Amino acid sequence: MKTFKTLQELWSYFLYCPLCPHVERVIDISGGPAETFKVLSFKKKDHLLYLNCNKGGKYIINCLDNSIRSDIGQYIIPVFPNLPFFFLNITGFCKKCNATFAYSGNLVIDPIAKLITNIRIEYQDIYIANDYNITYNYDYDTMNIFKSINGGKPCSLPLVEFDFFDIETVIKKLKAYILFS
Repeated sequence: MKTFKTLQELWSYFLYCPLCPHVERVIDISGGPAETFKVLSFKKKDHLLYLNCNKGGKYIINCLDNSIRSDIGQYIIPVFPNLPFFFLNITGFCKKCNATFAYSGNLVIDPIAKLITNIRIEYQDIYIANDYNITYNYDYDTMNIFKSINGGKPCSLPLVEFDFFDIETVIKKLKAYILFS
């Protein structure tokens, strides 16, 4: 499992595309449970994340200490006995290569402690040279590799991080993993 101490660390990870030499990913945020807590828009400035939510909710998250508060300083989110928690999901996709995507797990909003908890990446997809797809499943510390062209059966292996700046070596390793699995 790939966890982070702060939302700022997760945010920085999501901005970085492993295939491009720069910070190129675009980030989107959603909330849930779906009908109860929706993020309509957001803005990040320095270490503060401003959320505009349904039902007039406006919140500020300090990404360095994971605290959340209403922009008017009142109690942040009502506690409903039939709902165990509220959450945010963050996604990132590269606007330059359009070949990498990252997805957070449910970032849990604790309305009593006024904190964001469970800060982690759940999975990441990387498409290489229109031939290979790698899906990292960080919850299970595994990865699935498959050839994109024929969509064959995925090869499931323990998680291995690659140096994507040497793409030819990565492709050779992927071919070997598929061949010997």
